[in-house]
This record gives sequence, C-alpha cells and structure tokens, in this order.
Amino acid sequence: MWRPGRTAFVCALAVLASLVASSSAAATSTTGHDVSSPQCGSPLPTTGTFGIVGLTDGLPFAEREAVCLGDQWAWATALSGPPALYMNTANPNGTSTHYTYPAGNHPALCGSDTTLAGCAYDYGWHTATDALAKAEAAGITERLSVTWWLDVETANSWGGTVQQNAADLQGAVDALRSSGVPQVGLYSSAGAWQTITGSYRRSTAASYRSAWAPYFTPRYPLEDAPVWVAGAGTVSDASARCATSFTQGQTLLAQYLDGSVDGDLQCAPADTVAPSASLTAPTKLYSLGTSVTAAWTGADSGTGVVSYDVRYRRALSNGSFGSDVYLPSWQRTTARSATLTGNPTGSTVCFQARSRDVAGNTSPWSASRCSAVALDDRSLSRSGAWTSVSSSPAYLGTISRSATAGAQLIRTGLVTHRLMLVATKCHGCGSVEVWVNTSRLAIVSLEASATTYRAVIALPTFSLRTAKVSIRARGTGPVLIDGLVTSQV
Repeated sequence: MWRPGRTAFVCALAVLASLVASSSAAATSTTGHDVSSPQCGSPLPTTGTFGIVGLTDGLPFAEREAVCLGDQWAWATALSGPPALYMNTANPNGTSTHYTYPAGNHPALCGSDTTLAGCAYDYGWHTATDALAKAEAAGITERLSVTWWLDVETANSWGGTVQQNAADLQGAVDALRSSGVPQVGLYSSAGAWQTITGSYRRSTAASYRSAWAPYFTPRYPLEDAPVWVAGAGTVSDASARCATSFTQGQTLLAQYLDGSVDGDLQCAPADTVAPSASLTAPTKLYSLGTSVTAAWTGADSGTGVVSYDVRYRRALSNGSFGSDVYLPSWQRTTARSATLTGNPTGSTVCFQARSRDVAGNTSPWSASRCSAVALDDRSLSRSGAWTSVSSSPAYLGTISRSATAGAQLIRTGLVTHRLMLVATKCHGCGSVEVWVNTSRLAIVSLEASATTYRAVIALPTFSLRTAKVSIRARGTGPVLIDGLVTSQV
C-alpha cells in the first residue's frame, strides 16, 4: 500500500459500485478497506461497507497463499457492498520469461524485438489472463461480475518507454474487459503515473494510440477507466484528493491510512445512469452511390459521454437482413461519423449506435437509420424499344431512354417494401407506370419546366414482399430512366 512519506506503495486497491451509506469516519461518505498478503494471519477490518482483495502477491504472475486468499475473499463478500479484485502490473520490457509466450498466442504484433509496444501490450494482456486464471483456480466465481483494479506503482519493474508502459496497461484492460469483466479501474498516484506512463490522460491519448497503431488498436480505451487516487494520510486528505485525477477520468476512490490498514473513501455515489445515443445520419432513405455515411450523437446527465459503438446490418436486393456487423474501428470510438463503402447496388443498410460514459455505463442501441443504394438502369432487364444513353450527370453515367408505349424495364426477385424511381425530368418528357407483380403502383409524370438529372421520385409504400417490378413507358413522350431504389424498410 502507499503510505505518506514512503517512496513505494504496495498492493492497495478498492471497489466502487453501488455502495450504501456508512457511519464511519466520513459521516456522509462510504468507506471500506483493501487487503492482500500483508494481512494474512491478521484480523480483518470490522468496519466499512466494502472490501477488495489483492489477487497476486505484489508482482504479476506471483502466487498467493490459497487459504489466506480464500479467507479474505469470504470477508469481502460478506460485507454489504459488492467486493472487488485487484492485480499488480509491471513491464519488465523483454527481460521476463513471460515475454516468450508461444508464437500465435499474442493478441498484438510482437516480433523478435521484445521492446516494441506490441510486446508490452501482449505482456499486459498475459498478466491479466493469468490473474483471471488464478481467480478461477481460487474458486472466485464472481470474478467476471465485479470491478477489477490495476495496481500501477513504481515499486514494480517498468523498463519500457512511457508509450510501452501505457501499452502494457492497455493490454491488461483489454484482456479483462474482453473476458467479460464489467469495469476495470486504475490505482496510482499522480507522481507514479507520470513516471510510468508519461502522463497518459484523455487529452494525450490520441498521440499514444498513434504510436501504438503499427502494433495494435485498443479495444477499451485506457482513458475511459475510472481512477483511484493513492497517498492520502487521513480521511479528510482523501476527501480532498477526490477532486484530482491523474488521467482526467472520473475519480471514484481515494485511499487513506486507517490505523494499521488501508481505508478507502468513495468519492461520489456511483454513476449508474446510462447515457443516450441517437443517429443523425443517414438523412435520406436512399443513396445514389455505394458509400453511405452514418453520424451519431449522445447525451449523459452524469459523467459525460466518452465513446460510442456503431454497428450495421445489410440486406441485398433479393435477400433478408444479415447479422449485425461490428467493425473494430467503429467500437469505442470518439468519432461522430463514419462512411461504409462498397455497398452493393440494390442493398439496404441500417445503422445503430450506442454511447458510453466515463463510469462505463452503456446506453441501449439507438433506433435504426437506413439507406438503400439505388440500382442502376443497367441492372434492369429490357422489354421493347430502349436505348442506352451515356450521360455524365446521370447516376453511374448511363440512362435508359424510350418513347415506345409498353416498353418495360424489369427487375424480378426484389425483396422490397419501398420503391423510388430515379429519372431525368424535362420539358416534354413523358410518363411511366410502375407495377409491382400484377398491380399498378403509380403513374409518374416526368414533365418539368427545367431539366433535372437524377431526380428521385418516391412511390407509395406497401407491405414487404418478394416482387417483380416493371417500369412501363406510356408513349406520351420520351422517358429517361436512371435507376430504381428498392428498400426493405
């Protein structure tokens, strides 16, 4: 544990989450304690409402005495607040045998040069998976439903650059969260954090990610992790430290000396209110191009929105929607828009977004926004007299022209709910009928006082069905058909 006047702090972490009020030294705040190997054989605290147990013995991969670990976990789970775990971290920068995991067993790029950021990420990942395995072996069945904290202290080995050391911590966070741990926090002091990570924080995180980019992409941004500040001597001092943060993230706990053991002050009630998210684009139900852009926004009444997840699903013109697709770069993103390229003509693509706040609360998925990529006129079969006309202003550069009554453009097997005609409107242009199977859906005049290319004309909607769609010239003048939008929403 960290103690005032000492240069090192050893194994001191605590949980936050939905803690009830306590009649401890902080009359209006909740307090608890953290324990680990130094408390083996000693009476455990009888005051406080929550507890956390150190899982490793001062160093990554270090074993703890099984009986003591079991007794301490039983103590923590018997308290009124939820228990939590912590693990020690370090980055020996290639000097540990744990850097030599078998090839193919690394989540990030790590070659023969073990001083690279990817290798540090892998080492952090493996320290976390080892801690998870130790928790499982100890019979801690709650390991995937409680908060974990990473003990970041100068007493352990930090041989890498600040970017590599931060990559190590990023690997540990990603491993725990990817395994199902709901929240992972960071325990340190401002001085130790500066020494180890070079002051990684929300305002500098982008530069670190840029340095990491050749090796890995973070799954759960480190700057989103809640903070526990070490180093206070009294509960009053701990309360003052609640206003500080070494990452600019939300400070949830402050540690202080409570007699011979570590006391932990909950800085504020846990933020358990989920934020909201909504899509602001696509704004049109159709797209005259194979790229579709989505945009989103979020709101939070508590700690503020810090990242978003975005997913999409797509249906081809003759099939049903596939499963949701989660592009890695669209998860935990701070971007507010993204473009999905390469959508086949005739497809319908729908997006959803959700937001996440500093405390780790995640909103429900937003309502969908969808857009359908128009079919080109060349995707329609012809019946009767039609001429293909090249036209640079036209959709995909061509138009089908006819002045013959009864000439048809046809597409069979469309799974559709909504149709829009893409055409050129002009003075003297004629009209067409649009048929769905054996029923006429609409008569559309293409007459206009001025020429308009790529005009999109919405037609009446109908129940989703598999259909043969035909566009029939009426012979009232020339018609120039540019394409057909077919949508399943």
